[in-house]
Amino acid sequence: MAPTIKVGSVVMKSDLSFPMTASFKSEAYLPGWKLLDNSTAHSVDQIVRKAGWTFFFLAPDIRATAWGAHDMETARKAMKSILSRVKSKKFNCFEISGIETRNFLGWPYVKVCGHARHIKNSMTL
Repeated sequence: MAPTIKVGSVVMKSDLSFPMTASFKSEAYLPGWKLLDNSTAHSVDQIVRKAGWTFFFLAPDIRATAWGAHDMETARKAMKSILSRVKSKKFNCFEISGIETRNFLGWPYVKVCGHARHIKNSMTL
């Protein structure tokens, strides 16, 4: 069964070299990305700060819509689109701030939005 995303979930690149990566429990989500279990951006930020690193936040939100049933597979399609944009901006994490299920003229769709995040051993982005 595929992992379930929810508001507040954090998705991290699988190859992130962070000294305290073992302190995060995670599941494979999409190729090259893992979903952190029971972790919010706040809890990730606390762990990152304890290691002396920085957890950056990119203010503009990133949104994607996927047409299909109101289920996790459709949300996964939207996340695939979002994570390709996060990767192209060279960020290594994504925080989900909203998941909406709606209909347009009877056609169901799922909209996912959130913010790019980045873990780095520096105070400059």
